[in-house]
Amino acid sequence: GLTLFKPSGIAQTLTTFWYNQQGYRLPVGMVSKVQPAGNPLPLIVFLHGAGERGDDFHAARSEGVQTLIQTLEKLGVKQYYILIPQCPKSEKWVESPWSAPDHRMSENPTWPMNLLLKLLDSCRQHLDRVDLNRIYITGLSMGGFGTWELAQRIPDRLAAVMPICGGGDSTLAHRLKNLPVWAFHGSKDAVVLPIRTKAMGMVLKKMGAPCQISLFKNEAHGIWNRVYSNKTYVSWLLQQRRNPQGN
Repeated sequence: GLTLFKPSGIAQTLTTFWYNQQGYRLPVGMVSKVQPAGNPLPLIVFLHGAGERGDDFHAARSEGVQTLIQTLEKLGVKQYYILIPQCPKSEKWVESPWSAPDHRMSENPTWPMNLLLKLLDSCRQHLDRVDLNRIYITGLSMGGFGTWELAQRIPDRLAAVMPICGGGDSTLAHRLKNLPVWAFHGSKDAVVLPIRTKAMGMVLKKMGAPCQISLFKNEAHGIWNRVYSNKTYVSWLLQQRRNPQGN
């Protein structure tokens, strides 16, 4: 694997592999920071945006992930996994026009999302010392849509989600009623409309769900480094635990 940097003695290592299922394949990066013995590890699934699509594993080195890792280090997080699947160039995590004011989730996921669901199942079963009560999803832009959709499809397997400038299916928001959500959007975003985050938040808040919405005033689309560099947001994510009874 490729060592990213060593600020705290134990290095993160990046391993890359192809995940193959039913004739389809996704390039995947896994950043691991593992102590030789000890507690179970949280797993953060990071879903990149449209610009990082491809088959070159570059998503694992993208700006958002690097900023997130730097914040985990600043917080002194001793061990973690970050799973970074890469969506192929001509595909999407979610079949929705990004500029639309709303969309309905299709019954069947796109094939990259379908592979991601299977990959996550495989991680839950086989990843060494993974903490099944601390699986988190976060993503930006196209990956923000993917974050909302994963939450809608498997809310009972997740501890919390942090979607950034994405959108979900507001008619399915009720599925997230027991899932901690902190969602972010720039109020001047013209690529993905802020109503996409606000609409999900309105439904969830009406239900008394554990949902927070942060709208950044005068910010446009590219807000992810502002989110991932913020210790408060990242530490909130890692403090959440899955409620096995709740969902």
